[in-house]
Amino acid sequence: MGCRLDSLLVPALAFVCMAGALPILAQPVFPPPRACAEPAAASDVARQALDMEAATTDRLMNQGRAGFVKFAIDIAEHACQSADRPRLDALFQRCMRECVEETDRYFAHVEYGAALERFGDDRAAETVFQQAIKLRGGLPDGLVAYNRYALLLYRLGRTREALDLLNRLDPDELRPQSSVAQIKEGLMRELNLRSVERAVSPASRAPDGATGLRTDPTP
Repeated sequence: MGCRLDSLLVPALAFVCMAGALPILAQPVFPPPRACAEPAAASDVARQALDMEAATTDRLMNQGRAGFVKFAIDIAEHACQSADRPRLDALFQRCMRECVEETDRYFAHVEYGAALERFGDDRAAETVFQQAIKLRGGLPDGLVAYNRYALLLYRLGRTREALDLLNRLDPDELRPQSSVAQIKEGLMRELNLRSVERAVSPASRAPDGATGLRTDPTP
């Protein structure tokens, strides 16, 4: 029999374990993003859609008009489906440099970072998310970048950094923002589970096969 947690309100070390049992850790709190298509599986339909979106957004930027944000999600998705990283880079980086509206530039950073993560370029994704936070560091406008960056850090095994990032936000402003509250709760749960795993690992067990947790009665 594995370990169980009596209540989410108690500390992590309140796990109740059978002697000699290891905890059954949960699956990842936040699943990884869906990876982009491999070149051999690239979609011709997505490539055609990307061609049209590229033509439209190039025209907007050539004319100094806003509106890239309306196409950002679709461009990222169709670049992913068509395995077209060069086009992804060209379109988003141009908007990040040239789009006239700050909103367009901000969401270009956010969606570009998310697409880079799906392409497997975590280092570049982290840099872009950091740039997005610099553009909009406050709430509520900067919330999307904070969330995306925190989830990337979690996926990279940097859960404490992810929690520290979200803790930089004003808690009074966060109350209406349930997404951040849910992410923070998941990150704290993950950190607690890791603490328990270390506490009851075989290396920490007593010779008689006990868990290694202190069970001596309180004086």
